Amino acid sequence: MNISLFFTIISFLFKDKLLTDIEFFGIISLYLIFSQINGNLFSSYSYMIQGSIGRLNESIPLAVIGCIYGSLNLLLLSRKITIYQQLILFFIFCLLVKFELFVQHSGFLYSNSLLFLLGSSILFILFSSLKFDKFGIFKEIIKNMTKYTGGIYYTHDIFPKYLYFYLKLKKNPGYLSSIIIYIICYLFCFVGNKLIKNNKFKYLFI
Repeated sequence: MNISLFFTIISFLFKDKLLTDIEFFGIISLYLIFSQINGNLFSSYSYMIQGSIGRLNESIPLAVIGCIYGSLNLLLLSRKITIYQQLILFFIFCLLVKFELFVQHSGFLYSNSLLFLLGSSILFILFSSLKFDKFGIFKEIIKNMTKYTGGIYYTHDIFPKYLYFYLKLKKNPGYLSSIIIYIICYLFCFVGNKLIKNNKFKYLFI
């Protein structure tokens, strides 16, 4: 089950207090993760069940944080952050990457909820506070790098299977492998979008 579909259903059921109800579901989701109910419940099922229903619950807190930030207009608020505050955020993120600061609960993909919530929040605030509009070249680079995000997301889990075999990449790719996968997915989406740009299927690549 897709998280977007789940939130769409919730939006139709709870129109008046949508944000409040979404936050409620986020708290329940965190409880199921921290208590390891979610991991234990779906661990005995097939990979398809684990990767869909089991992983859905783990992704809800991230989606809820995104909705809260959107309602607060955090994108505009973060523009007021000073360079010293940016440095603090950067060093905090380095600590998150370097050390295991949170408990890893049993789960499937996003079970380390606190790490993902804090890490994604820091990256969001940090990058949205950078004033790329003052430097035209950086603005254009970021603009072009962030094209085809949908297509890259759809295909990023397909190409690694071939890269592991042909390029002998590790099953748990590092930064270099991730960059190679990103470039390949980007080129694939770029070519696909150009070939069928006048067709509805173009939305598979953008």
